Amino acid sequence: MKSTLPLHRGTALVVATLLVLRTSPALADPKPPPSVQADARARFDQGIKLFNEGDNAGALAEFERAYNLIPNPLVLYNIGLVYAAMGRSVDAVATLDQVIANPGPVTGDKLRRANETRDQQAKRIVELSITTNVPASIDIDGVGVGHTPFAGTIKVTGGVHQVGAVASGYVPTRKELTVAGGTKEEVNLSLEALQTLMAHASVRTHLPGAEVFVDGHAAGTTPLPESLTLKPGRHTIEMRREGYRTARQDLDVGEGADAEVVLDPQEDAAAIAIAGGALALDVSEPNANVTVDGTSRGVYGAALRLAPGHHQVIVDRGGFEPVTMDAFITPHRTSTLQVFLEPTAETRAAYDHKRSVRHETGLLIAGGGALIAGGSIAYIVWNAGQVNNALGPYNAARAAQVNGTGSLCDVALGGDPNSCNSLVQNDYNNVRSAENLTPIGYIGLGVGVGVIAAGLAVFFTAGSADRFRHRAPAAGALQLLPWAARGGGGFGATLKF
Repeated sequence: MKSTLPLHRGTALVVATLLVLRTSPALADPKPPPSVQADARARFDQGIKLFNEGDNAGALAEFERAYNLIPNPLVLYNIGLVYAAMGRSVDAVATLDQVIANPGPVTGDKLRRANETRDQQAKRIVELSITTNVPASIDIDGVGVGHTPFAGTIKVTGGVHQVGAVASGYVPTRKELTVAGGTKEEVNLSLEALQTLMAHASVRTHLPGAEVFVDGHAAGTTPLPESLTLKPGRHTIEMRREGYRTARQDLDVGEGADAEVVLDPQEDAAAIAIAGGALALDVSEPNANVTVDGTSRGVYGAALRLAPGHHQVIVDRGGFEPVTMDAFITPHRTSTLQVFLEPTAETRAAYDHKRSVRHETGLLIAGGGALIAGGSIAYIVWNAGQVNNALGPYNAARAAQVNGTGSLCDVALGGDPNSCNSLVQNDYNNVRSAENLTPIGYIGLGVGVGVIAAGLAVFFTAGSADRFRHRAPAAGALQLLPWAARGGGGFGATLKF
């Protein structure tokens, strides 16, 4: 499936270098536990998948988790390239500086790429010299960066930024900046002394990645790290995000008041149909319930149509621990999340008990069948002896009848033909009686074999001991991953071990 987002040639190395990473001795020195190795490999697989779907943020989270599990300069190198692809130049430079200072297995073309990318990203960085007339807390784009006076400068990526200052006893101020990369800018924020106490408003929502506006001015992106500081009076709080209807609330706050604003923008079906994407879930258990951004979607059955951007997804089912994860939806694409539901201790104990009971029951049934079959075989052997014993007298009497010999069958010796015939018939009846009992043994043998089969069926359908084991990706699987960029494209590869 082709990505709808163009990728730079440099960022494609995130995929291409993973094959080297997986075979690097650095991953095995010191060798981590197998469970850690499996988790790290799974994180890499998911990171590659998300990267090729255009979900750089999701890929970054997976690569960072892999690095926390198994630190390695190659992992850090990939993280730096993803930062660059996301336009997070400050983080990209800081990360690649670490790689360049301690490259380890990052050599040759990879080290050259690290230096080139680092230099390119450095040209996009702006150094802000922020001063205020009074000591104040400073935030940039809603994220706190420290307190004035600063000992040095604050680095940001070139572009549009919101710089705010808050100080106790002063009216908060905010300024929008448009700055070009490779420059130094001085930002002076002047705060006015308050004649009244400021109010504070906490904004609550289930929707992540939504922009919050106060009286038409940007105040940050959800989830907000801090409450909003407001002048006493009337204000309009708005929340906007693509694919949702704008939610707003008017708020009257007095001096020193603490208020709470709850906004949950509703989905705009028409907008989602135009610019949305889909989320498919590969859940380890059937009949799981799905909640997206605080709204229940019921039992999962098919891919969910969602607005582009980040979403919080909760998957739960009775008897299993709920799973909370972040999903990134790319316009006109289907993103897939693998969800492994971990059973509760009670569910696991009940399953193990049921499995043990079925094993014991199956063995008991099979053992009973074996006794029936063994007894039937013994009976068949015994009855065969009875038939043979009856055949001896019958064959002798029959021969005397045919040949006219013996005391009863030789007329010359005074024998009586009727008595001779009665003797033969009596011996024949004895043979037939023994033979008529033979099927009983074979019927018993069949019953015994059937009971054994039933017992084995109960035993082997008791369930696997690995029923709730989270399996790592299959070994030895080679995957080709396409990438595209302006003027070219190609394939990267990963090999799962």
